[in-house]
Amino acid sequence: MTIPTISTLPTAPARTDPPATFVTRADSFLAAMVVMQGELNTSIGAMNTDIGGIAANVTAAQAAQTAAELAESNAATSESNAATSESNAATSESNAATSESNAAATYDAFDDRYLGAKANDPTLDNDGNALQTGAQYFNTTSDTTRVYNGSGWQDSAAIATAITVSQITDLTATATELNYTDGVTSNIQTQLNAKGVGSVTSVNVSGGTTGLTTSGGPVTTSGTITLAGTLSVANGGTGSTSLAANNVILGNGTSAVQEVAPSTSGNVLTSNGTTWVSSPVASTLTGATDSATPFNTFLGFDAGLNTSSGLCNTAVGFGALCRQTTGCDNTAIGFNALCYSLNTKGNTAIGSNTLTNNSCFYNTAIGFSALCANISGNSNTAIGKSALSANTTGNYNVATGLDALEINTSGTGNAAIGRTAMGANTTGCYNTAIGYVALQYNTTGLCNVAYGNAALRFNTTGSNNVAIGTCSGSNSTLGLVSITTQSDRIVMGNNDHTCAQIKVAWTVTSDCRDKTEFKDIPYGLDFVKALKPTEYQFKINRDSEIADGKKRYGFLAQDILTLEGDTPVIISADNEEKLQYTESYLIPVLVKAIQELSAELEELKNA
Repeated sequence: MTIPTISTLPTAPARTDPPATFVTRADSFLAAMVVMQGELNTSIGAMNTDIGGIAANVTAAQAAQTAAELAESNAATSESNAATSESNAATSESNAATSESNAAATYDAFDDRYLGAKANDPTLDNDGNALQTGAQYFNTTSDTTRVYNGSGWQDSAAIATAITVSQITDLTATATELNYTDGVTSNIQTQLNAKGVGSVTSVNVSGGTTGLTTSGGPVTTSGTITLAGTLSVANGGTGSTSLAANNVILGNGTSAVQEVAPSTSGNVLTSNGTTWVSSPVASTLTGATDSATPFNTFLGFDAGLNTSSGLCNTAVGFGALCRQTTGCDNTAIGFNALCYSLNTKGNTAIGSNTLTNNSCFYNTAIGFSALCANISGNSNTAIGKSALSANTTGNYNVATGLDALEINTSGTGNAAIGRTAMGANTTGCYNTAIGYVALQYNTTGLCNVAYGNAALRFNTTGSNNVAIGTCSGSNSTLGLVSITTQSDRIVMGNNDHTCAQIKVAWTVTSDCRDKTEFKDIPYGLDFVKALKPTEYQFKINRDSEIADGKKRYGFLAQDILTLEGDTPVIISADNEEKLQYTESYLIPVLVKAIQELSAELEELKNA
């Protein structure tokens, strides 16, 4: 490494030097310092270069050493692997030799046991050694397999040619064999034939305990045995010698059967408590139709049980109309239908427990427990399971659908059509609900109209509301607004509607006699100038930026609300999640703006 020359510094200035000398020496010293600085930088650069070269050489040397060590290690590994392979090869060679020896021994053992095909019995095995017990060979002369038993050769299995008589356990005979080719020998055949040979010398029949008698027996060659008498009931007979045509046979214990004749045309078989008799329908059949006044029809246990002077009633079913005495024109079909009804008129109850407690007139109940609690309510119609089931005194209600007006008690003049429509109403009157769960939770609200699935569903005490459309007035998300206790509201449609169409414009009342608290409008030209007419499209929903595809012109409620301040009129902020804009309220502001602008023009003209 070459170190560059560093210049010698001149004499440095000293405090004791005269001023002129101090300055001269200082300038000279500083100039020399600059030169030295450059020389030092050059020297440092040269040293860095040399150091870099040295570092590279060291790195190369280290890499060479690592490579040499790796090569040495790989050589040692290869040597070890070669030794292992050599050892494995020797082991494989030894195993192969062992397998070969075992195979030869196995074959030799097999060869000593199975000697192959030969024409005569051999005396030695295939190796020339003594025969082993169990050795086999195939005799080509007799086509049999023979086995050496230790002392001589014998066939592996003898051919059966005969069965001795002693082997047939069910027979005894003197024959010596039953040959499988010649058939049964004569002695055995004779004994077999003897098994089925015999004759009957006499036949006779006895009546025993049946009560029958016999004649003509015994028969020794040929003849007839005759039975006579009556077979008793105990032995499966009738106990009678003859039966009349078309009669009904009745059991009579152990005695002869009883017969019931058809008697008069139109009779039916009835029980008198002891036996069955043929009886006229009108005179003795419980639950029959009167052929004349009072024209009642009762069918079922206790149906119409207490009816005395009531006319034109029909009761079918267990307990139907059972307490009625003088009521007329009632129809009760079903278990306990109208069962506690007293002296009522014109009711129709179809279904189990319908109009059970009714004591009033002109009610119609169809369906399980419909109007079941009604006592004095008149002219109600309930169709469906539990429809108007809690009604007691309410009049002129119509409930159609499962649980419609279910807990109404005294509410009057309601119409509920649909499952659970007005299901919670108790005393609310003159409401109309059409649709699944329409006005479901109304309790005491009056004069509401809900038309559509879930319309006004959550209204409880609000009155004089009108809601038309699915979920209309039921919630602010889909139904525009949620009406619960508010009154005098009209809601049409829901949040999914994108267009409202009508042939003519709305005509609204605007009579000054209906108004008070008159004041000038506080907004005019400045308000209008601050409005921001906007082109826009509705989103398909609030969580999406996708537009519904139809352009509209209008205003943003938030912009107008900012102009109106804390007491908005044009914008309704009652529901902060659904700001609402009343378009007609903006018209007077526009008119006032035009008036103010007109006045300015007049001033300019007159100036």
